[in-house]
Order: sequence, then C-alpha cells, then structure tokens
Amino acid sequence: MKRVAILAVVLVVCSCDHTKPFSVEDPGSVGPSSGAPPIQLTFSSGEDRQPSASSEAIVYSRLEPGRSDSDRCIAVLPAGGGTLLGAFCAGGAYADSMVDAWVEPAVSPDGRLAYVRDQGRPLGMGPSTRRVVVTPLENPDSILFDLAIPLELADGRRATAVQQVSWPAPGTLRFLVGEDVFVVNPPAQPDTGFNPYRVVDVAVPSGARREYAATEGTSFYANAPDGGIWYTRALELHHLPLGSDTTQLVGSFTGPVISMAAVGGQPAAVVLRTVLNPVGIVTLMWTEVERLDPVTGLPTGSQRTPGFAGRINGVPGTQRIVAEIIEGNQIDLWLLAIQ
Repeated sequence: MKRVAILAVVLVVCSCDHTKPFSVEDPGSVGPSSGAPPIQLTFSSGEDRQPSASSEAIVYSRLEPGRSDSDRCIAVLPAGGGTLLGAFCAGGAYADSMVDAWVEPAVSPDGRLAYVRDQGRPLGMGPSTRRVVVTPLENPDSILFDLAIPLELADGRRATAVQQVSWPAPGTLRFLVGEDVFVVNPPAQPDTGFNPYRVVDVAVPSGARREYAATEGTSFYANAPDGGIWYTRALELHHLPLGSDTTQLVGSFTGPVISMAAVGGQPAAVVLRTVLNPVGIVTLMWTEVERLDPVTGLPTGSQRTPGFAGRINGVPGTQRIVAEIIEGNQIDLWLLAIQ
C-alpha cells in the first residue's frame, strides 16, 4: 500500500510486535560522522522516511528491502549524523507472515518515542490494526501508552488514519487525523491516500483529547514556540495560539506547500517551484525550503534542496532541518542548514 503526494512521496502502511533492541542483522550503509551541512545522512537501498529530531537523536521510518514481509522499521541516528545507533523491527531480525509498519515516529525532549504501529495481511487493503504508542527510545516494543485507531471525533466522524505525530510538550502528543482513501486502478498496485480532518492533542498517559476545529482540512502543521499551532490552508499560513479558538492569518508561502516544520522559531515549508513552456506544460520542477517571519508574515528567504524534498523536521535549538530527499526511486535523509 502507498500514498502519493505531489510527485512521488510514498508511504507503506501496516505494523508490529515482539522486537529486540538493535536486532537487525545488517543496518546497511551509514552517513558521515562529521562535516557541515548539507550532509546525506542515509544511503539505504530502501526508503528512509518521516524524520523526527531531538537535540540527541534523529529517528525515522525505514523500509527494509531485505525482509520478505516488507516491514517498515524504526532507525536511530545521532543528531548530527553518523553511525546508525540502532534499528528496530517487529519480530526482530526475522520475517513473519504479517506486514508490520512502524511509521510517523516522533522523539520527545525527554527521550521517549511515539509512533504509529500498523499490522496487516500481505496484499490487504489497509492495516487490520492501528495504534499510536509511546515507548522508550531504546526499546520501541516496550509500550508505555497505547491509543487505538480509529478515533471517534466530537462531530461523530471516525478518524481512521494519523499523520505528523509530534510532541508540543513532554506530556502531550499532537497529530493530524483523517481517513484513509483507497484507490484501485488496475494494473497498478492499490494506492492509499489521506483525507485530512483536523489536528488533535492527546495527553499522556491520561488519554484526554482536545480537537482543534480551526485546523479543519489542513494538510500540514508545525508547533509554534508558544505551544500553539501553525497550519496551512492552500498557500496561507495561520496561527492558532495555545488555549485559543481564534485563528490568526500570518502570511502566505509563495508556492504549493509539500510539508512544513518549525525552524529556529520560524515556520518553514517545502514549496514546489515549476517552470512552464509557452503552452503551459511543466518543463522544470524543483523544491525549496521557504521561511516566513511569524510577526510580519513576509518571506525571510528560501533555498533550493539537493533533490526533490518531501517531509522535513527541524532540529531543536538550531537552524537545521532533516529532510526526505527523493532521487528517482530512492528516498534518503539529508541534514540541511537553513540560512
């Protein structure tokens, strides 16, 4: 199963069980241990997706191409890149009859890990079980908190999918909920799309929830320094302050938004750039990371990415981001410095 966004932003969905820490036999190639950005962090023959960064580590979801069960696992790198610290898979190093995907990881400032844990049958249309869990970073199979998906929202809708998991505070999980949309168009493989609803907070460990109706329909959000939410509507960037139900228009990005993050206290987005020929056909396409001043709403600069960028995540306390970079069928992570 996979989801397609803009061009080739692909995600396999499914999930997991019974892991031993650092149990993958061959972690694959690793990135450099030093140097200035841009740095290519991963060189795996699989897909390295959905990075999350703390001051100590970068975690991400990794498709393990050598596994016959097509599992997605969680891998951990030092915050500056270098030797892989660990890789964790459902069932450890051994494949089984289920397709497990550990996706959308998010590392907290106090060293915990949250992620979406899916499990399904091979060739099934969507996972048979899905949960958002919190675990120790060093052992993603030791579950401390468990939230079953689907969720029933206040308006009665069932949210069957979760994206963009984050920690706006040590005791709070935040994510975008929506529904899976399955598309079957033979002879191509079935695709999984995502129809976004709204941003939701969940207290850990009580499980108390708060829905942000003002964010209805947004595709991307980032955590603002005040604990509130920056979110997009088309090109527009809005701010919802913490504890408020009144949203504020901040400004507009100058191109279609592919993903966003908070970088150095500013909202930043991957935006799509295109060049058209005289008859309106796209002849050139690339991505840039663009920042907006949260006070004036004006762009403060942009820079081209070393390939087509997908999801990004800011490294706390720095002007750096970790980015998915798509080159052909390869998806690797890069560490970029934002000027």
